[in-house]
Amino acid sequence: MTPSPDQIAARPLDHLTRFGREHPRAWSELETVRAVGMAGERAWPDWCYCPSLHGIKAVGGMGALAGLLAAGPAAPIAPWLAVALAAWRYTKGVYLFDDHLRAALMATPITGDIPAALLQRLPEWCVYIATPGLIWDGDIPCAGFFAHLEHDPMSGRDELRIVLDLDEADGPALRVMPVGLGGDLKGGLADARTLPGQESADWPKQDREMVGALAPLVSLLLYLCSEEAEVGDGAARPARPRAKRTKKGEKLFAAKQPALWVVGARIGAALRRGLEAAPAADA
Repeated sequence: MTPSPDQIAARPLDHLTRFGREHPRAWSELETVRAVGMAGERAWPDWCYCPSLHGIKAVGGMGALAGLLAAGPAAPIAPWLAVALAAWRYTKGVYLFDDHLRAALMATPITGDIPAALLQRLPEWCVYIATPGLIWDGDIPCAGFFAHLEHDPMSGRDELRIVLDLDEADGPALRVMPVGLGGDLKGGLADARTLPGQESADWPKQDREMVGALAPLVSLLLYLCSEEAEVGDGAARPARPRAKRTKKGEKLFAAKQPALWVVGARIGAALRRGLEAAPAADA
């Protein structure tokens, strides 16, 4: 049964609420370390909310980085999720593609030398794209995915982070997949890998499997980044949050509720009319 728009919008909010309960200081800690980092010598591009390095500090404290790296596959994924969910909470954008447009985009292969830098045009720091009916890795329902951009101040490496929202046997789960943004997207997809703390028997590990599974999701993101993207009714457009002035200085405030953006309603209708007319034309 296809979920309603309200159910679709509630799903990422449930993940945000659950994480906030489990890590009650994460949002305030991230705001603090982000403010310090932006004021320092190693500030990052404005398309990145906050590097995951600071997410590690926000969740586990200043001494958490060495422990996380030493833990390897046994490491928790909370630091990676902290940055993704914190970036999303400021705008809470949920994108629902027209079914026909989504199918057409996901069936379009990523070929040639498409610059990975195009993804720096994401309309918000972090977006959530609903994918009702999508199956991941053979038999795992994928309700949607978060997507945000990562910048490592130490190495200078840029990444797209795709956070899959899966219905696994034990219940809803988030899995983080990084795609390198150093050159073209085809090369970045081939370099996709799992992050520490989430390897499992049902997780695809071969480059070919990674490319085949992630490329359709990246195609949806590329559409959002295009200047011609049809998002909403045209009266308003999604955008990155802006700080507001307070007595204590400028401050970012989280969105009060999810904003549901319908993507490609007119284009989808045209595709639908074309498919309906095709049999008559062939007769």
